[in-house]
Amino acid sequence: MLNKVSLSKEEQMNCLSYSRPEQIAVYNTQKLKPQEELIFAQYFKNKPRLKILDVGCGEGRTSIHLHNLGHEVIAIDLVPEMIVAAKNKYPQIDFRVMNACVLDFNDQIFDVVLFSFNGLDCIYPEDKRWQAVAEIRRVLKKNGLYIMSSHNSIVWPNDKYKFFWWFINIFTGKIFTPFRLEYKGLKHGIKFIYFVRRPSRQIKDLSKRGFELVEVFTKKIGRQNWFFIDLFEEWPYFILKKK
Repeated sequence: MLNKVSLSKEEQMNCLSYSRPEQIAVYNTQKLKPQEELIFAQYFKNKPRLKILDVGCGEGRTSIHLHNLGHEVIAIDLVPEMIVAAKNKYPQIDFRVMNACVLDFNDQIFDVVLFSFNGLDCIYPEDKRWQAVAEIRRVLKKNGLYIMSSHNSIVWPNDKYKFFWWFINIFTGKIFTPFRLEYKGLKHGIKFIYFVRRPSRQIKDLSKRGFELVEVFTKKIGRQNWFFIDLFEEWPYFILKKK
């Protein structure tokens, strides 16, 4: 069993939310996000076999695509219930319960680490986020790729659920803090989610920690235009290379 003592109370709350059947049902899909489709086609399709660590894999949504493209995939998640569901769906993949802040792997063994769909933002507090990033860099081979996405704090809410979360965070005084509340009803629980000040700022912070930006993938706007990415992109995907 996962040692919950190592988790902050906010992380425990996130784990509890993601362990609910309603949340597991949300992730019961094989569909990739638009940015992920572009990334997978460009970086994984028709490529030599890569050793990939899929962090925050949930029910294996991204893991199965990487496996079907012929790559060696080890997939991890902090939530045991997610891993049980993933193993039941895709027994051909190596799924493990593991904390991204303490990766149980040797140094420099992966060609790629994928932390998809804002998974890094569920780690609390901020210094533990950077601990996870340091662990990811440690297990990556030289010039290995780190693929990730993260919430943008500046973007205005674009549907009724996000507007409701925005209102809750104003009411609780968290709207101007890095960590905000995400609430989708009692069945789904409450989550503490990190929002970066600006995507361009996050890239500068990652550069200080041993990563070099290769490419940005966005949902609605042109790539690499930081002015529009900072103002309008809800959660851009970054391709980074270990320096």
